[in-house]
Amino acid sequence: MLYKRNIITIVLLLCTVFSFSQSARKRYNWKHLGPFTTPASNMDSLQWTSTGLGWVEDILILEDRWLAGSITGGVYCSKNEGKSWKKLDKDTPVQLGTLCLVNSRNTIFRGTGLTHYDEDFGYGLFKSTNKGKSWQPTGLQFKANEKSPLWAVDVSSFDSSIVACTHKTVYTSKDFGENWKATYTAQSANFRTVLFSKHLANTVFTSGARLLKSEDNGVNWEDRTNQLSLYNTKVATKVSPTLGRIALCEDPNKAGRMLAFYSFDRQTYIDESTDFGDSWHNMYSSYAISRIDIHHAEIAIAPNNSNCIVIGGVRSYLSTNNGREFSQVTFPFYKDVRFAHDDIRGMKLVSANEFFLATDGGVFRTTDTGRTWKNVSGNGLAIMQIYGLGLLSDGRIMLGSQDVGTFIVDKKDWLNIGVLYGDGGDALERKDHYLTLSNGTVRMLKKNDLLHSDYVHPPSGDNPFTGKLISFPLSNSDSFFFAGAALWLNIGSKWEKLNASLRTGDFKVTGFDVNEQNSEQLFVAFDQPTWDPSNLKNKFFKSLDGGITWEDITHKLPILAWRHITSIVTNHHNPLEVIVSLGTMDDGEIHKAYRSIDGGETWTNYSEGLIAYETFKLYFIEGTTGVFLSTLDGLYYRKSTSTTWQKMGGKIPNVAIRDFEVDVVNGLLYAATYGNGLWRFKIPKKMLDN
Repeated sequence: MLYKRNIITIVLLLCTVFSFSQSARKRYNWKHLGPFTTPASNMDSLQWTSTGLGWVEDILILEDRWLAGSITGGVYCSKNEGKSWKKLDKDTPVQLGTLCLVNSRNTIFRGTGLTHYDEDFGYGLFKSTNKGKSWQPTGLQFKANEKSPLWAVDVSSFDSSIVACTHKTVYTSKDFGENWKATYTAQSANFRTVLFSKHLANTVFTSGARLLKSEDNGVNWEDRTNQLSLYNTKVATKVSPTLGRIALCEDPNKAGRMLAFYSFDRQTYIDESTDFGDSWHNMYSSYAISRIDIHHAEIAIAPNNSNCIVIGGVRSYLSTNNGREFSQVTFPFYKDVRFAHDDIRGMKLVSANEFFLATDGGVFRTTDTGRTWKNVSGNGLAIMQIYGLGLLSDGRIMLGSQDVGTFIVDKKDWLNIGVLYGDGGDALERKDHYLTLSNGTVRMLKKNDLLHSDYVHPPSGDNPFTGKLISFPLSNSDSFFFAGAALWLNIGSKWEKLNASLRTGDFKVTGFDVNEQNSEQLFVAFDQPTWDPSNLKNKFFKSLDGGITWEDITHKLPILAWRHITSIVTNHHNPLEVIVSLGTMDDGEIHKAYRSIDGGETWTNYSEGLIAYETFKLYFIEGTTGVFLSTLDGLYYRKSTSTTWQKMGGKIPNVAIRDFEVDVVNGLLYAATYGNGLWRFKIPKKMLDN
């Protein structure tokens, strides 16, 4: 009985953390700042905008409610057709991201996973018998360090069989989810779909980079990928095509008919089978529909109308003549009646007139066959994934988020800076302008003109979305550091690459600190462990002359053989005190933070009170010995005199906080969560005392 051994451990851990978080709720004052509704954009009508609420991976349309599953934000429910939404999840060790939702026999199944961190992981398959009010584990459970997001699940309509898949393994249950067996594994399969036939018993398909068919409810599988039409073309005779993702659907109206949707070398294909996937022929191909890949590939046929076919990639397309022609039906133009956010993650066709789209910006609905769309994300779908933020001198906040752009927040008012389309990131205020990351590149916005941006990125062109903008310590300086694929210093609009002399290869900066009192002291770290305890070098450096020369101190922190640094911080008043946080999921002894009191010469494990998950940012509170650490399960605090880290729990869920900023003057901390928007924490006075 696969993974039964993990259930007791996981349940005990859930209960332990749940009990802790309940007590923490009584002690710490968190306020949710949203966004709760889709923010307005500063763009005029009919111009591109990425404004939205966040990434919805799947939707489930029931008779009396809708469920929306966010890839990091949990599950939300609407009982009034999208006017308002309510979060259903309770506290767990970390918030349960949701990759798929399926309803069968009054039971909702939910595949869990978090896939936007340095470590992908999932807890397995959960179920609810009370319409999502509470969730219980099934027999398919994973430990976090098994790195197994559960991408898809489906239930047979003929018996109690269930099939589910991670990216590389297919699992089968014969007893409605109690017991499971791994029935197929391929490292490069990239599975994303499971589909039971509604017309033929015992028949089930799974697809991703490969297309598999089983005729015995998933016990045995036959690879049918080479039956697709692409493999019978001249292309296949010259190369061995490797597909990103094959989307699959069954015609609900015609037994035996199936469609496969995929792309190769920028050409899109739709293949048809009329014999339950045994043979395939091409019914449509085009270069006009782009970006059909591992992240974007959906296809569905309308109930009661086999001529109505909807496909989804970055945008959605419709055929009303059985796939002979497709026309684009969603557009990114602000306030257009056909506006729906880009990046289609899930689709539900209720009829030939009514479709639902799960997108990176929320949930959208049409009731007139795609001629007009309505944003039904409503109020309360607070699922924004924030990469970074900065506090502005006038009390406002600038922040950047996954795929829904860059925002300025003034108390409860949110404004999307529409000129910065796509993924936003960190932000930093200068004398007469703002700096922000947009799609990983450094952009400049003049304070008196937010409708135009200037490209001011370093000459390397590298663009990590999670790069950081750091002020030069001198308060009267407009100079700043950019920690991206390399470490850069910008002085007078000129860039200097500070790690040019270091042998760091293609690794990106994951930790950087410039001491507030001594700006000549720098620490920088790069991603990936060394994997070689006998050759510890090129991952962790110290400079005492502002980056002119560097000392490689990797060997002084031996844990870097198996971990990488995610953040570095030094004490403002004692530059010799250094704390680093560590990435990579722990299994057993916890190694999440290390501390040095001699400038990095020697180190001690400083992880007491932390749990095994990813870390993001450290911050020394000015004038105190207190340190904040943000992690995948929330915010922690520790003083140098403490023996353990303390969880700053409360109303905020146990959610990833990728970035935060501290307003010491007003005693406030602003937390950028990756899945539940922006939160504000009132720092207790005792934490601000020396």
